[in-house]
Amino acid sequence: MKTKKLAFLIFMTVLVLFSARISLLKFSDLIHRRGGLPTGGPRDIFLAFPTPGSDLEFIQNHAEIRIPPSASEIHACIGCITQADTRVRFNLPPPDFVMFIKSTYCDRPFSPLNPCELHHEEQAPEWWQPGAAAVLAECVGGNSYIEQQILVDKTDKKSHIIYVLTLLDNYETPDE
Repeated sequence: MKTKKLAFLIFMTVLVLFSARISLLKFSDLIHRRGGLPTGGPRDIFLAFPTPGSDLEFIQNHAEIRIPPSASEIHACIGCITQADTRVRFNLPPPDFVMFIKSTYCDRPFSPLNPCELHHEEQAPEWWQPGAAAVLAECVGGNSYIEQQILVDKTDKKSHIIYVLTLLDNYETPDE
């Protein structure tokens, strides 16, 4: 009987250690893909246009989006309020909106959002102003480790202002 208990304990220990190793490897892969978590405070970036070889890839990896080449006035802050948040704002011609949304975690239709209902965040960057929109829509999506909110200011019919908030939600193993 003692041999069975010992064998069971050894089996369970190996199983737990193996599971922990896989979880750590997946989390490590996520951190590597995001280019590392920022240290020493937030990193604020501005790009007039998406320029290959610039900070564009860094922004896209942290926000887990693909910014279309037609985007302009790209603002990003990695680690703005917490070390695990990324905020991105850019202008986008309406015809390119569908292509952009395919690169996000939005998996349901956008719903109208009253800009007055957004709470003001004192630590948010100066350029993060979705509450100033006249016409705003929202989509929220994610998985077990990422939460993403996309806000679209459709006030100007020629160019939408896109706001992306991506949060590294928790440190669980992503669902496969």
